[in-house]
Amino acid sequence: GGTWFSEDLLRVFERMHADQDSTVKHCAFELWDASTNELLAVTAGFGVGCAFHDYSMCTLVRDDRGAGNVLTRTVGHLLRCCGYGIWYWGYKNPYMHSYDSYGGREFDRAEFWSRWESLRGRPAPEDVAEFIAAGGALVPPRVATALQSD
Repeated sequence: GGTWFSEDLLRVFERMHADQDSTVKHCAFELWDASTNELLAVTAGFGVGCAFHDYSMCTLVRDDRGAGNVLTRTVGHLLRCCGYGIWYWGYKNPYMHSYDSYGGREFDRAEFWSRWESLRGRPAPEDVAEFIAAGGALVPPRVATALQSD
């Protein structure tokens, strides 16, 4: 019946995407079931330099495959391979502790801002979409598309 992702917010994101000089790069990672053509999980966020912040993560199909877990690990791998130095999730929910063995951890506000400031000014060495298209993803791409606006 509703979503926080409003039409106004979508227009702001579309303007940023269209602005070639914008340092904010939005992207959405989707995990699809190839056999059913069903969207299983999504992570959406933005990169600024070598810093990435997701603003929405969801698992649409909950079953024994662990689609959200697969997508989270895949996105982490992509970001690390492309040179991102931080992936900020915001509040750490209890289930997120399972990612500590992959480098996830909590840190205080001062460390966060220090890391964010040092990384946001450095461009990521590799474009995520290009890395995926070249076969670098842990899960092979179905189709890589860019945000399209009418």
